[in-house]
Amino acid sequence: MGVRGSKVIFLAGSALALYLVSAFPAGADPQDQAFNKGVAAFDRGDFLAAYETWLPLADGGDLAAQRNVAHLLRKGLGVEKDPARAFYYYKASADAGLASAQVNLAALYEQGLGTPQSDQNAAYYYARAAKAGHANGQYHLALMAKEGRGMARDEALAHSLFKAAALQGHSGAREALQQVEARERPIKVGHGAPGSSVPPQKLIKTETEITLPLTPNMRSQMSPSQTVRFESALEDFARGERGEALETLRRLSGEGVAEASLRAGKAYLYGAGAPQNLASAFAFFQIADASEQPTARQMMKKTLMEMQRQALDQMDSD
Repeated sequence: MGVRGSKVIFLAGSALALYLVSAFPAGADPQDQAFNKGVAAFDRGDFLAAYETWLPLADGGDLAAQRNVAHLLRKGLGVEKDPARAFYYYKASADAGLASAQVNLAALYEQGLGTPQSDQNAAYYYARAAKAGHANGQYHLALMAKEGRGMARDEALAHSLFKAAALQGHSGAREALQQVEARERPIKVGHGAPGSSVPPQKLIKTETEITLPLTPNMRSQMSPSQTVRFESALEDFARGERGEALETLRRLSGEGVAEASLRAGKAYLYGAGAPQNLASAFAFFQIADASEQPTARQMMKKTLMEMQRQALDQMDSD
């Protein structure tokens, strides 16, 4: 079985990024029904049951099941961690054409996880995914082209790939383009001392506020599935795949996870995973505050201060 034509959804960030298929109508293919049974098991935190359900499908050639099994083996969810077997299933799915598995496989080659490290092989699979239009493939291939790892250094190619990924909403690619533009843009005089080139009290963007590990108390307020998805989102932020990480945090916020609301607010405040949106940041901080998240009110005040600073800047430019 190849890639099924039913609607595909993500219930976790790309570090775990399982292809999870929505509920199938009565009379659907038995293999599709079995796949959906694995989805339900994963979502309730029964990772062993999910693994045992997906493994026969993976061995039968189902590309999405192969990728899911590889994720579970790589993360040690329900089974012992086994990077070599994870590599085997990622490669089976990637070689058959699943772009998202090609990105996962390239990452294993890049890290030397479950296989000897090879920048050349990493670049090859990132290139296959990029050619298929996969934003993460485009972004990671751009990094390799920019640095000359696994391929000839090519700044023009890197720029075009960053742009292609950014147009799909990839925050890491968007930030890479912004950095190039910032180097070319003259520094603007702010509201400091006469002639000062540094704006006063400018918002300090610190991703560490978003990626702090979960404490035992935080985990106790989540289900096993929510904890796994949250921690996957943190890994995604660390890898630069912030857009998918933010989407996971938004879903968890909708499920009542206060810490996810707080960190989604910070992502919008700092423009990590999406363009800066102070109204959205404030709204997520309000949700967190309503759930008595202890630092949410402080973040609401910080957001209001940034709104005022930007309003002053806008007045100067008018």
